[in-house]
Amino acid sequence: MAERSLRCVVLDRVYDQWGDPVVQRLFQNLVELKRTGFGKEYGYGVLPVDTHDLTSTHFAVVDERDDGMVPLMAARMTTLDRARLFNMAFPASQLCALAAAPYHGSAVQQLIDRCTAEGRKLSYWGLWTIHPDARADQALSMFLVKCLGGIGLLLARESGITDQMLGATLRFKVDRTGKTWGFAPLLLDGAPLPPLEVAHLLGEPVLLMHQERPSDAVVALAEEMRPFWDKRLVLAPGGRISDEPPAGAKLMPKSEPGTAPHAPGATSSYLPSLLYARERYGGLPEVSAGQYVDYLKALMVIVGSKGSITAPEWTAILELVRKLGLHEKLVHELQRFDWRNADLGAQLQPLGGTSLARRMLYDAARIAYEDGLSDAETAAIHLAAKKLDVPTAVVESIVALVCDESEIGAMRAAELFPERQHAEPRMSQEGRILVGGSLLDMLSRGDRARLFALGRPQVVEEGEEVVRQGSVGDCLFVVEEGELAVVRCTPGGEEEILAHAKPGTLLGELAALDGGARSASLRALRPSVLRVIGLGAFEALALHGADAGHRILRAVAASVHERLNTTRSAAAPVLSSPGAPLAAGAAIGWTPAGPEVMRVLGVLPAFAGLNAAEREATMPHLGIASVARGADVVLPEGERPGIVLVLRGALSPWLDDANGPEATMPVIGPGGFVEYAAALGFASEPRRWRARSPTLLLRLDPALFDPGAASSKRLLYALSRNLATTLRRTTGLSMHFRMAWVRT
Repeated sequence: MAERSLRCVVLDRVYDQWGDPVVQRLFQNLVELKRTGFGKEYGYGVLPVDTHDLTSTHFAVVDERDDGMVPLMAARMTTLDRARLFNMAFPASQLCALAAAPYHGSAVQQLIDRCTAEGRKLSYWGLWTIHPDARADQALSMFLVKCLGGIGLLLARESGITDQMLGATLRFKVDRTGKTWGFAPLLLDGAPLPPLEVAHLLGEPVLLMHQERPSDAVVALAEEMRPFWDKRLVLAPGGRISDEPPAGAKLMPKSEPGTAPHAPGATSSYLPSLLYARERYGGLPEVSAGQYVDYLKALMVIVGSKGSITAPEWTAILELVRKLGLHEKLVHELQRFDWRNADLGAQLQPLGGTSLARRMLYDAARIAYEDGLSDAETAAIHLAAKKLDVPTAVVESIVALVCDESEIGAMRAAELFPERQHAEPRMSQEGRILVGGSLLDMLSRGDRARLFALGRPQVVEEGEEVVRQGSVGDCLFVVEEGELAVVRCTPGGEEEILAHAKPGTLLGELAALDGGARSASLRALRPSVLRVIGLGAFEALALHGADAGHRILRAVAASVHERLNTTRSAAAPVLSSPGAPLAAGAAIGWTPAGPEVMRVLGVLPAFAGLNAAEREATMPHLGIASVARGADVVLPEGERPGIVLVLRGALSPWLDDANGPEATMPVIGPGGFVEYAAALGFASEPRRWRARSPTLLLRLDPALFDPGAASSKRLLYALSRNLATTLRRTTGLSMHFRMAWVRT
């Protein structure tokens, strides 16, 4: 580390010290540091400065020079109390609102409510920046990272902080660093949330993390850094950090704790039960937290108009409370509410004049329909509509909509007409391959919610082209409402509609997975609503989303596998005689992988995401085998299923018929998976392969793909990408040119 005069500086509440020239100069240098650091990573247009910089606490390591203090590293800490003092949104809440991430917003609000109720002090760390010149000095850079952890904890303790939040940018591995300091992904109802796409960083995936108790490692680090901390310079009003207003200051009226203006917990954007009605009844307004209470009580009066609120209806109301992210004390208030003697008009009055009125009628009809919509409930809905000035025709449409949805849901539950059975007749064989449609079916409701939380809504008009054939795939699409056509342009310039994508269909994942060009265009057949999920956000959820990430990756790989089988089945009649027995293949002699394998693992796509230590940990679970040119092997191997990929050489899949074996394309080369059923947890039919050259195979133990294995998610992601590439090549040969299977 070059000779420098380093010092720790704490700059607090610039707003209250603006007349101090030293503060002005240091703040100017901090802004320049952020402009330089962020500008190098993101370019022009990203502003790493906002109003919180004037009111928060800045922690910096500076180089004291003759011309002043030059910041080398800085971070910003904002407490919940400080945000309330200046009538501003808590930064974590603001981040969720700008990212249109309702589930994250609810989780932040739950944490705010819990800290407020228990008297705990919450803070948020963000905008951590190291000067590019300092980052180039490895020793200095490591010291600055240690400062953030150790001195950050000392600063938090001095400020009375008990709970800390962190916005961890995955690209810079801040999440890994935070984990060693005791931070963990933010939880919603006990389940970790995925990263979100940060709007002001051009969609950069950021993981919200929470630390309730610092780790032993960061506590030890704090003690190591204490001598440096003890020599700190504090520039703060009165010489100390405080969340109290200045003496004699005129204070503004305060809102209730936990309901800072425009925080996610105070807006109706977080009414998940109303998502279906969202597009029908206009934009979502901002409403006060008190209106939620009136909303729910009005629902209870309507639902209980028949004389009782049944168990299914009460469960539906509690589910709405939970998804709204409201405090548990509201449940007790609802339990004490005398809905039998309540005045419906009084409960509805706060909702008059807002677009919540029609949503309330929709939700009331939906909940009442849990055990059948009675005449009394129907009359109560019409009475509420009259008091809210909602036309009768609209009310009847809402009730009919709820009835239709319920009946359709019951028939789907009984598997009378699953969605895919209705979509298939409108798809060509190639359309089924390109569109798929089974991935979302493979995910649980919770995992679908996590996946949807990553996306942003996009409204498209009839005839609008969403993506064009040949463009780069950098995102996925879920059709929420409307209908899209999957259109392919043939070499002769004619257009062919391959499929019609209806609500619930996932599109575009193949191009996103293998990084190739779009195989077809997407065009709206009528006004539609899509959810656009960026590839970076998807990767962040998949690779860093704990068990949910593993489940989603496994579903992705299974979905691509299903479509690959569909492609091969399309050519199967040309390839073999039905029922032909599979001849035995050559025995495979597996031996433990040696040091020479370790040297090449890093260049294989399946292992590229693992560091050296992680690759080393996989070695006991690897085996290798040589296959002579022209030799046939059959995989999987009876009672010893494993995951097999090509380490060197190439294999072609072969099928036997009455005339002998037939070579099939495409060839699987180095890094390609030839057997992987055990990784996905399903049985695989034996398949015959022929070595096109002297080939070295690598066998992976299925345990490497288990949810608890450190390498499982990256291996599953590599498998998904490899299968997507194989599917693209097979589709191109089989469907585009009808040459997927070529006789030798």
